[in-house]
Amino acid sequence: MLASNNIPVPPPAAPSGRGFSLIQPAMAATPQVQNVSFNSGGRSWGIQVGAYDSSSNAKAALGMAELTGANILTKAQPVVMTIHTGGSTKYRARFVGLQHDEAV
Repeated sequence: MLASNNIPVPPPAAPSGRGFSLIQPAMAATPQVQNVSFNSGGRSWGIQVGAYDSSSNAKAALGMAELTGANILTKAQPVVMTIHTGGSTKYRARFVGLQHDEAV
């Protein structure tokens, strides 16, 4: 037995009167570059834990990473770097002062 194809189809929706329009292209803001220099005898590598909306969240992430991380983090210096970009502020949680082979 064949199924019936007599399924009612709703009428098409009436136009809303709202079409689309093109908008002007937007350019992303150029981030401010913060140069950080570590003169520690070849220990210029670091590990970024994350970027956070508050300094306290960044510090908490560093603390958690220290608790759960490898012994290599005891050789590193925990820092929170403030970055201003596009009208917002982010806080980068990083361990710095490592050698290449320690960071990778």
